[in-house]
Amino acid sequence: MDMWTSVVITGLACTLYTTLGGIKAVVWTDVFQLCIMVIGLVAVLIQGSIHVGGFGKIWNIAKNGNRTDIFDFDPDPRKLYTTWSVGIGAVFGWVSIYGCNQVQVQRYLACKSEREAIKAVMLNSVGVIVLFTVSCLSGLVMYAVYETCDPIKMNRVSTSDQLTPLLVVDLFDQMPGFPGLFVASAYSGTLSTISSGISAMAAVAVEDFLKPIWKPWAQLSSRKKTLVSKLLAMTFGLTTIGLAGVSSLLGRNVVQTSLMFDGLILGPM
Repeated sequence: MDMWTSVVITGLACTLYTTLGGIKAVVWTDVFQLCIMVIGLVAVLIQGSIHVGGFGKIWNIAKNGNRTDIFDFDPDPRKLYTTWSVGIGAVFGWVSIYGCNQVQVQRYLACKSEREAIKAVMLNSVGVIVLFTVSCLSGLVMYAVYETCDPIKMNRVSTSDQLTPLLVVDLFDQMPGFPGLFVASAYSGTLSTISSGISAMAAVAVEDFLKPIWKPWAQLSSRKKTLVSKLLAMTFGLTTIGLAGVSSLLGRNVVQTSLMFDGLILGPM
């Protein structure tokens, strides 16, 4: 499938169920999508371990390549990953996400009580730890598989964003259906992020702009208010599809770029 066809179909599908289902659709699809993501990553971890010759061998290869060095106190701010950037920067980042990010706040407000919201945060923390741990281990698998043959230097892929799909194709080329499982896993992460963002932006637009600025809002019926909210969600969804096109022109890792923007905004918050 052509990349742009995939982007448009994914964006439209996500916009549709977010617009029609609201926060309830976002929360329940997130639960399902998290399960799919973990299953896909675990499949990569297991098959990668078999391919290399065991996870112990993967760990030794990563250790020899200095990929398991957890503590790096280099004060050079130009270095991407150090104890300072992860230990201090990540703390401020996660506190701002869980403390004042609308994507999270809307989930708290959807809970029945404060106690239920606290339980949701604790459960979410466990899920994030599991997901990040499996993701990091899958990264070690990738390093071990391509230890002696860098796919970028060999022109098998053009950017680092394409490394994981290539790894899946190489690991599961003799196992029909498993590459599709990973595609579903990647799509789940995409849909989860987009749907949460669309819902959050629509809520912020209504609460922080329409309600205090647009006086006729108070006279609108509940049905019309809901309609306006859904139209806003649809507008933000279509805008997101356009931004996907802009991101393709960046010429660098999209995740790292998004984290840089997050740092600029979330740090002061």
